[in-house]
Amino acid sequence: MYEDVYGIAGVPTIFRGTLRYNGFSSLMHVFRQMGLFGPELFDTTSNWEEVLGELQRLRGSPGDLEGFLVECARDDKVLAQRAKECLDWLHMSGHNDTVDHTAPIIDMFCAKLEEHLQYSDKEYDMVVMNHLITAAFENGNVEEHTSSLQAF
Repeated sequence: MYEDVYGIAGVPTIFRGTLRYNGFSSLMHVFRQMGLFGPELFDTTSNWEEVLGELQRLRGSPGDLEGFLVECARDDKVLAQRAKECLDWLHMSGHNDTVDHTAPIIDMFCAKLEEHLQYSDKEYDMVVMNHLITAAFENGNVEEHTSSLQAF
């Protein structure tokens, strides 16, 4: 993907990755299936229980939140339980968990993630990059250049 974006298709050593904890992608997929990455607008009179209920209704899923989560997790009850625990931790599952602004659901969800996933004072992010560039010139000379970055 990045080879095309940067116009360097055919380069054999391109690698890009993001490290996440085990199961992160599966959990995000459940939230996507629920509609938390959608454009629907919800207003300040809502609470998260109502918002999730409306998303469930929009997707034609009968029953309670737990059943909706199982459906969105493709019948994986363990994954559905993890999603429920995550929603509880983010304060997004109860009638007391209010929605504090009018916005598309994706913006409201991202605001909750930002609120609860901020680094504490003693936590740090890390970036590691390493570039090895081989240049071949018309006169036959070949040069290798290396650029590395480690930032915390």
